[in-house]
Amino acid sequence: MKRLFFGHTLAGLFIHTVVMILAAFFGSQILISAVNETAPEIQSPAEVKKEAILVLSPASALITKGGGKLAVQIVVYPGTVSINAVGVTMRYSANLKVVDLSRVNSFCTLYPEELVDSSARRIRIGCGAPNPGLTASAGVVETVVFQAISNGQARVEIDLDNSSVHANDGYGTNVLSRVEGAIFSITETKPATPLPKAVITSSPTHPDQNRWYSNRNPIFHWAQDEGVIGYATLLDQNPQGNPDPTVLEKGGLKQFSNLEEGVWYFHLRAKNNAGLGPISHFIIQIDATTPELNVQTNQTTVTEGEIVTIGFSSTDAETFLVKIRNESFETASSPLNLTNLPHGKSIIYIRAIDRAGNITERSVTVYVESENLIERFFDWLRLTFLNTK
Repeated sequence: MKRLFFGHTLAGLFIHTVVMILAAFFGSQILISAVNETAPEIQSPAEVKKEAILVLSPASALITKGGGKLAVQIVVYPGTVSINAVGVTMRYSANLKVVDLSRVNSFCTLYPEELVDSSARRIRIGCGAPNPGLTASAGVVETVVFQAISNGQARVEIDLDNSSVHANDGYGTNVLSRVEGAIFSITETKPATPLPKAVITSSPTHPDQNRWYSNRNPIFHWAQDEGVIGYATLLDQNPQGNPDPTVLEKGGLKQFSNLEEGVWYFHLRAKNNAGLGPISHFIIQIDATTPELNVQTNQTTVTEGEIVTIGFSSTDAETFLVKIRNESFETASSPLNLTNLPHGKSIIYIRAIDRAGNITERSVTVYVESENLIERFFDWLRLTFLNTK
């Protein structure tokens, strides 16, 4: 049987060249497609938000010299990730003495490190819990019991640089963002009991009363004063709410879950043997709905040098960000005119961000055709046979 051989004629040489080009082109495309479909993705560690907080509770108190003792809880607020280990370094004033470390109510089950160095006035605590670790919005690490030994102001500080909170992510990522210490007043004798003062309330989850937050699970904590029997609390949407004084909280922490959107008021008052103190109020604002985002473009297929106009709008977004291909997001306004897009496929991402930080993202795909006839021929081949740009 005869073999056809085109190399002996000019026509054969041309056909041979075209066949080789097409074979190389489609062969490489098929190989790349096959590799992309069969090769497993290499998983990189997911980005973990660094938002955990270590807090001392109470943050302030009045202690009597000598017999006065105060139990100070180390409380961790992990944020949106679960954690499984905490390391805390604390330092305290010379007019305080550590008399006990207590594991009561701690989320930890393992305690590889519990050290009190009285000469350096330094406390080091390291503890953890097996998987899944701490999944709640807050947890007690350990309780340190202090005794007052001389009058004046006493400070207990958490050393941020030598403390850590580790995510349960398989990498032990440190997610500690900030710490809050405590200041205590030590007196010689216990004064006559006055009515409690207004309680200072704060929220590690919703710290700014003028801001909106997407978190539906607020946490409140407050400084516990010596001599207080308990605290009456109430969370409602009435700015003048009055908590029931017959139902008292013993601790300095209150958590709520799955609140509806809107403005909420946390009301708090202390009670001691002399009676009830004034009501304090703390405002939180919740908006957990992602913003609406409308995106329009004048055309999605252009030739090199043509301008692409993208319009976007939202009824409740405060900020718009735009990213072209693999570049970084940058602040933008509508309409957005894009020039000099590279040849081929470009994806433009538009983000709308509302007052609470909720994000909605849309994208527009633009194809830029080359003015070069050969490149446009290959673009046509990709579109016709591989359905890609």
